[in-house]
Amino acid sequence: MIDDLPDILGLHGLPAGRAPSPFAGLRDVVDQLLAPRGPDPGEGDDPEPPPSPPPGPATPDALEWAAIERLLAEVCTGLWRMRRLMVEPDDQQPAEATRRPFRHLQALQDSLAGAGLAAIDHTGAAYDPGMSLTIVACEQRSGIAHDRIIETLRPTVTHHGRRIQVGEVILAIPRTDENDEPQDPTP
Repeated sequence: MIDDLPDILGLHGLPAGRAPSPFAGLRDVVDQLLAPRGPDPGEGDDPEPPPSPPPGPATPDALEWAAIERLLAEVCTGLWRMRRLMVEPDDQQPAEATRRPFRHLQALQDSLAGAGLAAIDHTGAAYDPGMSLTIVACEQRSGIAHDRIIETLRPTVTHHGRRIQVGEVILAIPRTDENDEPQDPTP
C-alpha cells in the first residue's frame, strides 16, 4: 500500500509544470487509506474470507499500518498547526483574511474526525503526572496553584481513541518563594 501512495495522491500523470494543490484529493486519500482492502482484480468471485485478527508486531501488514498511522498523525498535526495560524487567539474564530481557506481546513479536519482521527490540544489544561505527554520545558509562574499546560507544541493524535502520537507540551509550575530554603529530608 505504501508503494501505491504516489498513485493514491495523484502525483503521476500531472501536466508538465503544474503542481498539485496541497489539499487536492486529501479526503480521497484518507478514505482510501482507511477503507478495508478488497480482493485483487482477477481473483474471481470467491466468497470473502472471515476477517483475520490484527497483525502481530513483526508482520509486514503491521509495519505498513504503522507507517500509515505516522503519516496520518503528521497530516493531523499539520492541519492543527495551520488552524492555530488562522484563528484569532481570543475567540478561536478565523481571521478575516483566512475565512475562505479556513472553511477548507475545517472540512479536512471534519473528514479526519469522521474517520476516527483527533488532534488534541492540551493548552490550558491542568497537568496530571499520569498524562501521557512529553514535557519539553517547565516554567515557574506566580499566581498559579497547580501545574498547568501553557502551550502545546505538538498535539496528541488518536485514532478511534487509541493514541498514535504523543503530545509535546510546555508546563507552568507554581513559583516557589525565593525566601524558602530547601529543607533537608533527613532528620
